[in-house]
Amino acid sequence: MKVNQELSILFWLWKAKQTSDGAIPIYVRVTVNGLRDQFSSGKKIMAEYWNEETGFAVKACKDAASINAYITLTTKELEKCYNRLCEEHEEVTAKMLKAAYLYKPEPKPTLMDAFKVHNEEFAERVNKGKGTKGTLGRYERLKGKVEAYLKKKFKASDIQLDHIQYSFASGFFHYLLMQDVDENTAMKYVKTLKQVMTKAVNEGMIAQNTINNFKCTYKDPDRDYLEMDEIIRI
Repeated sequence: MKVNQELSILFWLWKAKQTSDGAIPIYVRVTVNGLRDQFSSGKKIMAEYWNEETGFAVKACKDAASINAYITLTTKELEKCYNRLCEEHEEVTAKMLKAAYLYKPEPKPTLMDAFKVHNEEFAERVNKGKGTKGTLGRYERLKGKVEAYLKKKFKASDIQLDHIQYSFASGFFHYLLMQDVDENTAMKYVKTLKQVMTKAVNEGMIAQNTINNFKCTYKDPDRDYLEMDEIIRI
């Protein structure tokens, strides 16, 4: 299919790659200014169900609807990619078009990713006798409490690091208090969460610790002071 003078898109069967059951993979060939590149569509079809002239599956094929929908959508997406590249570059090649179309951005790091890095590194220290299992256990309990908070507050099991705002710390602290966690203990949990976030910054997972300014303060436990006569009796 020739889209314009510079771009053409062709869906074709690579018969040399026919599988043992007779199915043949459908490939996508893009040609820009006479130079071409290609990639697999990830779809297969029997030769008798393929129309070479139209570049579509015939209706008799049970997968015709999904295959033809893919071909139509892919053609439109390739045209969009090509037009965008033409706006951004003086010269566009078939290789550039293929790369732009197939590009999949890496998933952004999440809070659970940060916990994984933080806790696994500390676990290595424990194995070397440079950390305690008790501390590691506290880190894992914190992770569990954060997961519970995410589920209750956001109806999610995780959150991208760059979506975490200052309010996340205050919200987590409030959540812990509502779970009948002692105030000082809740503060310690938040302090450790800040530590996990700082580790994420140091690992290049996020630019800044957005909850770093949350102040962790502690209250002195209530004490029963002795009366003077009690002190004298001691």
